Amino acid sequence: MESTQEGRLQQANSCRMTNYQIKADFTIRLPKLANEKALSPGVRDRWQQFSGFLRKHEETHRAIWMDCAREIEAKVSVLRERNCDMVERKAQAIRDQIQKACTRKHVAFDASEQKRLAKHPFVRMVLSPAYKPLKPKTTALAAKKRKKSSAALLN
Repeated sequence: MESTQEGRLQQANSCRMTNYQIKADFTIRLPKLANEKALSPGVRDRWQQFSGFLRKHEETHRAIWMDCAREIEAKVSVLRERNCDMVERKAQAIRDQIQKACTRKHVAFDASEQKRLAKHPFVRMVLSPAYKPLKPKTTALAAKKRKKSSAALLN
């Protein structure tokens, strides 16, 4: 997440922040299979459930950040002090406090999701001792290339 903040300090009888906004850009990266059709129907169904789980998980992190940003905006926007230096200091303290609380929310959310993740059908399948994924064809080629390069070093 990348974020910026905008606002203007306005001094009259007191100082306040006007038009204060936090803008956030999110990039959510999710795993994607090159060819879902190569999977058996049962594995594909588990994969799609898992993919949906991941998407919802990451969207929840986004929602947590957005809630925190709205809380910061609301609290900074009502600050009024004698001078603008005090408003800036208090605004920074509010941002720091809410960001720490927000980080704790993310940690708690991830901890609660770990239990659900461990029970997820796709994760259970992949971690099961009986699961034997197909080896990619490139593995044999990579091994052959290594043998050739190590043989070339010996000559």
